[in-house]
Amino acid sequence: MLFSCSAATAQIKLIGLNYDAGLGRIDVTRWDALAGTVLNAVPTTANGAVAGSAVHDAYSGRYYFRAPGNLVSVGFSPDTVHTLSLVQLATSAEIDMANGKIFAAQPEAVLDTNGAVIGSTLAFLEYNILSGIETVVGYIAGNEGILLDASSYDSNTGTYYFLGIDSTLGLCLYSVPTRAALFSSSKVAVNAGNLSLLELEYDNQNDILYALLFEDTNLPQRNLQVHVLDRLTGNLSLEGDFATLETYVSGSSCFDNATGSYVFQAGDSLGNFAARIYNTLTNTLASGNLPFGNLSEFQCDNTAFALAKYGAVAVENPLVASISLSPNPVGDKLHIRLLEQHAGPMTMEMIDAQGRLVRQWMVSSMETVVDVQTLLPGTYWLRATGPAGRMSTMKVVVQ
Repeated sequence: MLFSCSAATAQIKLIGLNYDAGLGRIDVTRWDALAGTVLNAVPTTANGAVAGSAVHDAYSGRYYFRAPGNLVSVGFSPDTVHTLSLVQLATSAEIDMANGKIFAAQPEAVLDTNGAVIGSTLAFLEYNILSGIETVVGYIAGNEGILLDASSYDSNTGTYYFLGIDSTLGLCLYSVPTRAALFSSSKVAVNAGNLSLLELEYDNQNDILYALLFEDTNLPQRNLQVHVLDRLTGNLSLEGDFATLETYVSGSSCFDNATGSYVFQAGDSLGNFAARIYNTLTNTLASGNLPFGNLSEFQCDNTAFALAKYGAVAVENPLVASISLSPNPVGDKLHIRLLEQHAGPMTMEMIDAQGRLVRQWMVSSMETVVDVQTLLPGTYWLRATGPAGRMSTMKVVVQ
């Protein structure tokens, strides 16, 4: 088979949960943040979701959330749903875009020998998507609680951040280096003053930790703001002040790394709710559209960004050994050969260095020829998704 490649325009894509009351189930919706156009609507059999449990695997392009009794994995293009084993991961789930592992801090009660509660601790959990194994990698003592959804992840250094309450220091920013050989954590008091912190998001393009919060000086009016949170001192510095936004929808915060946009759902004084898109690079605020009124657990689709910045995932690539590319570098026609028979068709996507999808096609034969003469010279990523979500990403150099 011979395919021709053409360019496409990047866009901010959001993914969220939509509860279908008529059918009593959760649907996963993926849409264009500005236009509100639905790109994918994937029904699941889940009848509920745990708040703060949603995470988007920017390497494989899959969206995960915890339903009562199991973990649900949803993919797009083609739309697929997989029900995984029960895991503890719930609040504050974050993913490492460089290796595809999910992390979460889960509160646990500390019991005495009689089973009475004598305190609390935080279990720090790791979930390996490929192996399906969940592990408690350590415990964080002296913590009195965590702020729901107030977590973020630095995929450049492998550091998990979250806001928690320390019995002595009060509100603290906790840091966990997840790639270290030995588990450890550190904390610094957050100098919030009269500010009410809501969410954290990390800009992996510019290495900046942002916080979404309410400024409460003029109560009962509450103005939403975006601040930079200094990871060493706990100090906050104002970036964006939105005096017209007085209400925030919990669980709707996410960050689009390709455009540097902090996205959240908020309402104005008249009760008008919309997806708000704050561009941290231009300091401008735009209002997007929501395809449904009851969307929650927002995640930005950072798949293209992750491929462009981190390349092939650092953990096992299940399909890479069964796919051959030649020649590479390539001048006009790329030959893609499957070295083993797969139980079903395979989706292939070509993504450029700017994170734009330039071509997508289905492969069912053992050999495919792709015409790349229309592509500009440079580095591209060929992503193959096989049956049951097995995936591989390979670098292609076009001369």
